[in-house]
Amino acid sequence: MMIEYMSKGIRRDRCLAIVGMSKSEFYHESAGKKSGRAPTTHTKWRNPKNLEVIMKKNDEVLLEAIHIKLDPDQAKWYHLPW
Repeated sequence: MMIEYMSKGIRRDRCLAIVGMSKSEFYHESAGKKSGRAPTTHTKWRNPKNLEVIMKKNDEVLLEAIHIKLDPDQAKWYHLPW
């Protein structure tokens, strides 16, 4: 549609305003995938007893933090986002 307007003699910037595109959208076609880093599934966790570092699933780490947070005898070490 953009090319049709330009072929009729309308300037590029005016065509972009009509179509609602930016210059970068016009010149650089999208790859069709999300940009950025994919979310992690595992977390490095250090065992406090023997200081061994292992990979744990994020769900396991979250459940452990919730368990500590809900225990009334524990100090408020974890601040949960909700």
